[in-house]
Amino acid sequence: MKLGILVNSKEALTRLSKQNLPIETSWELSKFLKEALVEISSFESLRNNKIICYGEILKDEKGNDTDQTRVKKENEEIYKQEIIELLDKDIKIEIPLIEMKDIIEYNKKLEKKIDIQVEDLLVLSWLLK
Repeated sequence: MKLGILVNSKEALTRLSKQNLPIETSWELSKFLKEALVEISSFESLRNNKIICYGEILKDEKGNDTDQTRVKKENEEIYKQEIIELLDKDIKIEIPLIEMKDIIEYNKKLEKKIDIQVEDLLVLSWLLK
């Protein structure tokens, strides 16, 4: 799997993990999320370090330093290239394929229905079958 696909799926995975899913699905998803969060956290940490490396501290309207950093204009291309290369890396992570038919059947039994957005289904197409 490409790191970029996983990183771009973070919000959808978070929303999916909060749903009342069948216990077997929840178990497999929780094991996967532990590994996925390590990969995503590593990426975010490295990205933040690169912003600091290639960046400058932003000033407020009075000229005082803020706690925000931005990549300098002259470093934007190298920063973007490095991030794109990183997002294109293959990572080894075991992906549990979640059967939509199992979720649909389980949902029929629930008083409070599972709420999965179409946008999330599209983003998570690599996980759902």
